[in-house]
Amino acid sequence: AAINVTTAQGAQDAVQMADAALSQLGSSRAYLGSTQNQLNSTITSLAATEVNTRSAESNIRDVDLAEEIMNFSRMESLNQARTFAHNQARAVNQQNVVSLLQG
Repeated sequence: AAINVTTAQGAQDAVQMADAALSQLGSSRAYLGSTQNQLNSTITSLAATEVNTRSAESNIRDVDLAEEIMNFSRMESLNQARTFAHNQARAVNQQNVVSLLQG
């Protein structure tokens, strides 16, 4: 406000102040642009991390399901074998009892 642009020195001072202001404005814009680029990079990185995490979770769930199906099939086979062995033992015992009663 105290600059007098009607003199050569005043005009030169005004130009220097304008140059300083433009330089400060350029620095501020560079800082803001850099910050914006960092935020964009972080957002992109977080999005990729989210996709990778969801993919890993899906793979873990698939492996767990396959393992549980395998365990169920194994238990079912063991149960069938147990039932078969029990029925065979009962048949042998019945034959032994009939044999003893006839005998």
